[in-house]
Amino acid sequence: MPLAAPLTMLVSLGAFIPIVGPIVAAALAALVALVTTGPWAALVVLLSIALGTLVDGVVGAALAVPPHGGGVVRGPVVAATARSDW
Repeated sequence: MPLAAPLTMLVSLGAFIPIVGPIVAAALAALVALVTTGPWAALVVLLSIALGTLVDGVVGAALAVPPHGGGVVRGPVVAATARSDW
């Protein structure tokens, strides 16, 4: 695909805009792929963006620390000592 690098940068920058950024960037990347190389390339672009988003969500959720400190196990003495210097 001749415009792979610019389309990749477009989708990456679109991910920084909340909610509508990834959708608009994916649609624009698919439109550019459709116009330049055809419908199969546009489908491949959309599927690869969807797969990348899915993998990012699954890996991000697996590596995220649970809220309320559930990711770190410590005793009550350590917790009290850590909070006593406020």
